[in-house]
Amino acid sequence: MSKFAARAFLGFLGFLALLAADVGASAEDTRAEIVRFGIYSGDTPTLAVATSTILIQKGIRFGLEFKAAGPPDDSVVKIKAITVFPPAGVKSPGVKQRLHQTASTVAARVGQPTFAGYRIGEVWQMAPGEWRIELWSGDRKLAEQKFLLVERAH
Repeated sequence: MSKFAARAFLGFLGFLALLAADVGASAEDTRAEIVRFGIYSGDTPTLAVATSTILIQKGIRFGLEFKAAGPPDDSVVKIKAITVFPPAGVKSPGVKQRLHQTASTVAARVGQPTFAGYRIGEVWQMAPGEWRIELWSGDRKLAEQKFLLVERAH
């Protein structure tokens, strides 16, 4: 075998080793543990009140903090955070269809708390009932937190 062929073969073996190592950190291995939830404040979300019952008001931010696990510590995994609205959904002015959920992708550093949540910024978003924040990796639901949003007693 020539030197060129030997180097090419070793390079190919190295490539296969990298592929095998990457399989160990696949989306199928990713897990999520909810560590805190409730009402959050500040530009960098900080837990203000630990609760799953939220008094609806404009500007309120609620959500959860979770720790991703599975891949090596300090690696970054993409988690889809889906906020599911009450069954009636919410309706933005000027839009014909009701929204029943919204989704975003969160970059979570394994082993570190990561925030996922929702801020009610408009009156039309103030829908009472059960809301859920779900965490997904690929087509697998990793965790879910339910919140009951209630109107102020008159």
